Amino acid sequence: MPLIELWCSIKKLAILMFKSLKIGHKSIALLKLIRGMGALIVSIAIWRIAFAGEFQNLKNQLHTIGQGFDEPLIKTVLSHLLQANDQHLILVASAITLLSGIRFAEAIGLWSVKRWAEIIALLGSLLYIPFEIISLLKGFSLLVLTILIANILITIYLFRALRNRETRADNLKPTPQQQ
Repeated sequence: MPLIELWCSIKKLAILMFKSLKIGHKSIALLKLIRGMGALIVSIAIWRIAFAGEFQNLKNQLHTIGQGFDEPLIKTVLSHLLQANDQHLILVASAITLLSGIRFAEAIGLWSVKRWAEIIALLGSLLYIPFEIISLLKGFSLLVLTILIANILITIYLFRALRNRETRADNLKPTPQQQ
């Protein structure tokens, strides 16, 4: 029963967001902008480490730092980083830089209420949901749960926005009698 109540609360919140189209789009755009800036900062740090040849020193520090974390998501990321080599580091930095650019493009498009941005943001949010659920099944994390709920809200909101946009477009098309 609590799961159904949680789902109903999430759906109500998404509907409230939808009632004010511009506020919902601008809120998601700001979130995408923050995520894009975070990804850009991480990618710059990784590029600097890769080109300075300090990756082995960083791995030693991460191993020490990682012992103090109980958060499953952080432990998973750290374990993957500790297994990486210099070529992996450059590949990861490139992928994160690309992700940052995508986030900035989404933010600009959503701020301007563009359909293409709604589609990209919807697909992006949908893409992360299974991974977040799997992460929660491995071990509870308040951080992952928060991200999952945010992505569900964004997905519901963008799906409804796209559906309403198509409904409005269908209503504006002339009928055969009007032609």
